Amino acid sequence: MLSKRSSIFLGEPEFLVKCMLKCAEDEYDSETNPSGRINLGTAVNALVEDLIEDRLKKSDVFTHKREWQHYFGLNGTPDLLHAAASFLTKRVTRGEVTMSPGNIRLVNGVSGGLEALSWILADTGEVILVPVPTYARFFADMNERMKTEVVGIHLEDGFVLTPGLLERSIQEQLALGKRVKGFLFCNPNNPLGDIYSLELAKALMRVCAKHGIHFISDEIYALSIFNADKGSPFKSVLTIPENELPDPERTHFMWGLSKDFGLAGFRMGFIHSYSKDLLQCLDGSCIYTCVPTHQQHMAATLLGDDLWLDNKFFPENIRRLSEAHSHTVNTLGEIGIKAFRAKAGLFVWLDFRKYLKEATREFEMDLFQRLFNDHNVYIVPGSEFGCTEFGWFRIIFSVTPKKLEVALDRIKRALLNL
Repeated sequence: MLSKRSSIFLGEPEFLVKCMLKCAEDEYDSETNPSGRINLGTAVNALVEDLIEDRLKKSDVFTHKREWQHYFGLNGTPDLLHAAASFLTKRVTRGEVTMSPGNIRLVNGVSGGLEALSWILADTGEVILVPVPTYARFFADMNERMKTEVVGIHLEDGFVLTPGLLERSIQEQLALGKRVKGFLFCNPNNPLGDIYSLELAKALMRVCAKHGIHFISDEIYALSIFNADKGSPFKSVLTIPENELPDPERTHFMWGLSKDFGLAGFRMGFIHSYSKDLLQCLDGSCIYTCVPTHQQHMAATLLGDDLWLDNKFFPENIRRLSEAHSHTVNTLGEIGIKAFRAKAGLFVWLDFRKYLKEATREFEMDLFQRLFNDHNVYIVPGSEFGCTEFGWFRIIFSVTPKKLEVALDRIKRALLNL
């Protein structure tokens, strides 16, 4: 009865989606369901729910204009695009480069933006490279409907990304007769929580420019930096002036409200590009990626409230993230679980290998199932992020403190019982 292409959604749901839905069916609540499942696998920032809720209840957030009742601001209202440009200039480039609203487009979330870029930049079967381990949905976002082939580049020597590794991966695809059209650069990295230097980003851009490959910088955690090294803070690709980019027409930036603001339900992402053709394509398809104008006004209000952002939201968000990260690392460190050097994000990458009988996917998934089914805690096994060094898991620590405490206690008891 249905099309062949629709079958992608008729089988087993994608792993992260399936687990999220199962957690929602039996969600933990300290009072009404204390034995329920705790979700430490879906990257949401529940630590700032109160701050966001209080701000959204202010009288300036909700308003109405007649033109919003019609087709208006499908690729971003003028107010929102100006607010986003000012916000990115102040918060992301820190004034080093001034962002122009004309180079920014609104899409319905960074996932929607990735699918849109996949459609614009690559044809069916052409390749987008992404370093792994990485966020599992990158593969689904660009492949499920657009059929772009997303290929993982396996990081080496303690999860290190280098220009040489990218160059070798491009050559391997060329040898297979594949055409590489894009490279997805996730900085800060998910799931590692690592921050890549601007020098590395430039070197990777030069490799991409050499081969005519689009450089896509997903910086959705750009403002969730809680442990940056002194003297080497996070630097966005937006800080590179257009005339200094190796290939400005093939350099694209993505950011959204889901992580840094904990507003995943708003479905709002931004794409910045110097490519007029790409922007025109986004304009042409905006009816498929648009966001309600009332939500756009709400977002513009938040992005433009410098007093609240400077004095309340960002300082408190970073403090809470830092505390939750330290608590998670220290608690699991008590039973010998070592953590990767996370500096940003809502998660920590942890080595559970000492609790596996053998470092294989079979035993990694067995541990996942024990935690998920027997102890009602959901953490993501590294193999689902493309990691071939079995035994690593990603834990989201940005849940409420009570949930985190209960979940970590369950994990410790489960492992010690092994």
